[in-house]
Amino acid sequence: MIQHILCMYDVVRKLQAIGISTDAIITTALDLYQPYGISPQQAHNELATIIHQEMKDGTISSLISAAIYLDTAGTITETSESSTPLYSPAIIGTAIAESIGGSYAYFEYTRFSQKSPGILCTASPFLHEALAGLMAGCTSRLYSVALPVEE
Repeated sequence: MIQHILCMYDVVRKLQAIGISTDAIITTALDLYQPYGISPQQAHNELATIIHQEMKDGTISSLISAAIYLDTAGTITETSESSTPLYSPAIIGTAIAESIGGSYAYFEYTRFSQKSPGILCTASPFLHEALAGLMAGCTSRLYSVALPVEE
């Protein structure tokens, strides 16, 4: 348990060092929120809980950390001399989304990646996709717990 908490704080600290707060992630995730079964305030609270919980996961935090590293390490970019498109950022984003929210999260991931709301519009390529995956997985989980109650 201690290791999971340390992973979360490590990735949170790394994100803060590059100017991305957990609150900014939550706010951006809510930019594409589709009201479904709960109020926007309830959605904010539930989403904050889910994001904090998922950032404690060693796999999720290590993939986000890897994205931060790859963006800052001067790795190959889509603007390089290579004519091959760069798929590895999307692979990281998809892995994060589906690890958190299952296969339904893939569709949310595509939506976040393409629309690039909030902090995503200025994030570097790997981090853009990693955060899109985090938001997609977490909002997908939110929608699954916020199913309307039948009367």
